[in-house]
Amino acid sequence: MNKIIIMAADDILKTFQPKPLPAVIILNGEPGVGKLTVAQKLKDFLTSFGIKVTFVDNHLLIDPTTAIAGEDRSDPFHWETRTLFRKTAFKCMQKDPDSNTAFLFTSCLSTEKTGTDQFLEFFELATNRNLPLIFVQFRCDLDTLVRRATSEERRKSNKGKLTDADVVRKLREMYTLLDPSKNTAQLINISNNVLMSTLRFSELDVSEFTVEETASAVLNIILQGIYS
Repeated sequence: MNKIIIMAADDILKTFQPKPLPAVIILNGEPGVGKLTVAQKLKDFLTSFGIKVTFVDNHLLIDPTTAIAGEDRSDPFHWETRTLFRKTAFKCMQKDPDSNTAFLFTSCLSTEKTGTDQFLEFFELATNRNLPLIFVQFRCDLDTLVRRATSEERRKSNKGKLTDADVVRKLREMYTLLDPSKNTAQLINISNNVLMSTLRFSELDVSEFTVEETASAVLNIILQGIYS
């Protein structure tokens, strides 16, 4: 796991030359950990460096599915619809003619098959566009996670976000976040050398970080991942 250095975005800009290059960036973590707000701040940072950013929050793909196929994730039609939405979106991103485009995603990938299948979509986007795949795993202590997930701001969001404390606790007990640096090559049927030549994996405990601190830490991870 990489050592995480917290620097202000302005200091990062002064420290690193050249400036950031495009990449496929995944912020992965449990519901409520703060992925969306961090991603929005990170997008601002990257845009200020002159990079075009395509930002796809996971709810951008989930919400249309629930509108059409319902919220029952045990229903095969839900997953069929969700898969079709994702495939269409990723096909369009593959065809983006601007080589200066970075792709920023939020996700909640677990070790379940759906998680590894979705990771493969990110991996194929990165390899087909010849970009590094920077995967940042957000960790958070349970009390902080529950507090964030049930916050008033989150409850007022127009998105279909999880705000039930009991469900948050249950999900932590039931699922393990995907660590693509461990055994994922076998899970998605590619060679480990191919995976590691593209993947840059870091873990970040965001329990005590502000949004700005977390976004700055991720920006530093991106730069280290591209130029290391």
